[in-house]
Amino acid sequence: MPVKAGVSYPCAICSGLDLLPLSRFGELCRVTSDCRPFRAGGELYVCQTCAAVQKRASPQWLSDIAEIYTAYEPYFQAGGEEQRVFDHLTGALRPRSDVIVERLLNLGLLPQVGAALDIGCGTGVTLRSLSRALPRFQLFGQDIGRKLEASLASIPRFRKLYTVPLDKVDGAFDLITLIHSLEHFPQPLAATRGLPRILAARGTVVVQVSDTQNNPFDLLIADHLMHFSPDSLRNVLAAGGLGTIRVARDWVSKELTGIACADPIPEAYTGTLADPKVVYRVLQRQIAWLGSLAHAAQRERGENSRFGLFGTSIAATWLAATLDMDLDFFVDEDVNRVDRPYLGKPVFLPSTVEAGSTVFLALTPVVADAIRKRLGNLPLKFVSPPTMEATAL
Repeated sequence: MPVKAGVSYPCAICSGLDLLPLSRFGELCRVTSDCRPFRAGGELYVCQTCAAVQKRASPQWLSDIAEIYTAYEPYFQAGGEEQRVFDHLTGALRPRSDVIVERLLNLGLLPQVGAALDIGCGTGVTLRSLSRALPRFQLFGQDIGRKLEASLASIPRFRKLYTVPLDKVDGAFDLITLIHSLEHFPQPLAATRGLPRILAARGTVVVQVSDTQNNPFDLLIADHLMHFSPDSLRNVLAAGGLGTIRVARDWVSKELTGIACADPIPEAYTGTLADPKVVYRVLQRQIAWLGSLAHAAQRERGENSRFGLFGTSIAATWLAATLDMDLDFFVDEDVNRVDRPYLGKPVFLPSTVEAGSTVFLALTPVVADAIRKRLGNLPLKFVSPPTMEATAL
């Protein structure tokens, strides 16, 4: 949507007014965060002051997210069961919230008795994990509506669902979690600035977001305003008056986990600033790579009679839409996602795919290589994505 004369959009983190657009981004179709195809036409920017990657909370973007959230259905591919991720410590597929909560407990930051607030609680998957792991904690949630309140009420020791803005939430919480919610906020800085007021004196904040530097598919999510790097996540926490303990990349693959606490002496924002020119070039390369990935998949589709995509999440959804759903099946290792149709196509475990079929790995090259090594003994033709280095700008 064209910006009206005189209308400016400040950076969502540093408030700088110099946002540089990525012109080719609007050519790509998009996907929603609950894995539904969404039309092309988005905008993407890099702040020339702090290098934060973001969209703008323009009237068009706000209209888009209102449309998306009207029919929002998280984890519908698995009948409401939370996404399973590979736990690199055990090598097993586990619910993502269980992995996060286990890592958090290992840090030893939480009291035995306390209260926890999950912001953007959705179906309550994080609250359920907290309920199992912290039997002496009272649990609270915050979200934009009461659609799922009955489900939340079934969680042991769940006390209240807040549907008011964060500045209207009351209480003092020993733990505040934002698991894949901060990137959705039209004003993420206002969100983090509201946290110290409701955080107990020795409380802990846990924020998990996509790691855009290692996951270009995150750029395609229409309802994500922010696309975080370790620097920009630290910066939005610092600008909100929180002291960052660490930003981890090893809790969940392709995701950043920020651990923060209340800063006893809030100081002026002095975050780490990346080079905007370098960030812009990286984004150009990522956008070009997404285009080359789509072309590679189209070529393989045309050359093979039985063709499927690996995965049933953001990347595979986007690529299926780019192919106009011209595929025969999906492949997933999550048993909760198989034996039910996805986008009108069957979903198989890798071991049950018909021998000789072509499976295109709709993943980043690093993840695709790991899957080829793990499943290479199967009688399937696995096709890896092109490398970033081989992609022409």
